[in-house]
Amino acid sequence: MFFLQKLKSPIALTLIFVFAAILISDYHFRWKDEQWKYVLYSDAGDYYAYLPMVFITHDYDLSQRALGVPVKHYIGTAIFHAPFFGAAYLFSKLFGFPDDGFSLPFQVSVSLASLFYLLAGLFFLRKFLKLYSIPESLIAIILIASVITTCTYYYAVIAPGWSHTISFMLVSLLLYHSKKLYTMFNRWSLFVIPVALSFLFWTRPTDTVIVLLLPFIAGDKKVFSNTVKKILNEKKILFLALLTAILPAACQLITYKLQTGSFIIWSYGNQEKFDFTNPEIFNVLFSYTKGLFVYTPVCFLALFGLIPFMKKYRAETIGIILFSVIHIWII
Repeated sequence: MFFLQKLKSPIALTLIFVFAAILISDYHFRWKDEQWKYVLYSDAGDYYAYLPMVFITHDYDLSQRALGVPVKHYIGTAIFHAPFFGAAYLFSKLFGFPDDGFSLPFQVSVSLASLFYLLAGLFFLRKFLKLYSIPESLIAIILIASVITTCTYYYAVIAPGWSHTISFMLVSLLLYHSKKLYTMFNRWSLFVIPVALSFLFWTRPTDTVIVLLLPFIAGDKKVFSNTVKKILNEKKILFLALLTAILPAACQLITYKLQTGSFIIWSYGNQEKFDFTNPEIFNVLFSYTKGLFVYTPVCFLALFGLIPFMKKYRAETIGIILFSVIHIWII
């Protein structure tokens, strides 16, 4: 009876709705007919390239790659897709599909991975918002808006192999565990935060700017300083967390070594680099090609929400503004 009541809650119904909507969309836009062949296009193919290279071909010869250069993007996305890749490999073996890493089961697994991490991100976002005593009905609206009024739906269905849904999950995880650390000093959170930050860096490096917001989630200086003091006393947990956080870095450096003979390289080459002195802030926000406020006007509306929010959560508001300004400058 308790389980049935939980299923009827606004959050459960929201997650079920998102799951069904994405799954139906995946079938129509990504799996039906021959469309599954185009899941791994553009950056998605590069993120994915690590998996068949490491687990199937074992061929690190750069001359065998189409561009003759190392995999440009970092290995984090491939690590998160690895369990689904393994399931697709087993499925292919059992049911007679080619086990080359690119047949139907493998490409469908990429969509399923994106759906899984999207739902996980919504789950942790809900837990984070609950710590602010926001009503479940309002949280349900926020979760739906996060999917259908932003680019989230696009990256879950049309471009599932990209890093965005995984990054969304990791950021939601970081926000939740940071707030939990401040409110109840949960030791598990102390382990999760540095590990999640490491995986976020090796998935989508620029999104680690979220670390600027985390101190402000404490709410006030006293809570923050007291928490820092407690953290410094947990040397064993910190050591285990840092040891675990090294894993994605080790995977990346070993892969670089196998591909190029060097542990450290700049995989983007000379053509792609940051130009910090000439930020395109107006284009980032208002360009008709990819402008944030043009394509996701809900983000513009959300700015007005900062006014009443600041009256109750001044520290968090300052953190949001600081994070947003620097993140927009980097983008």
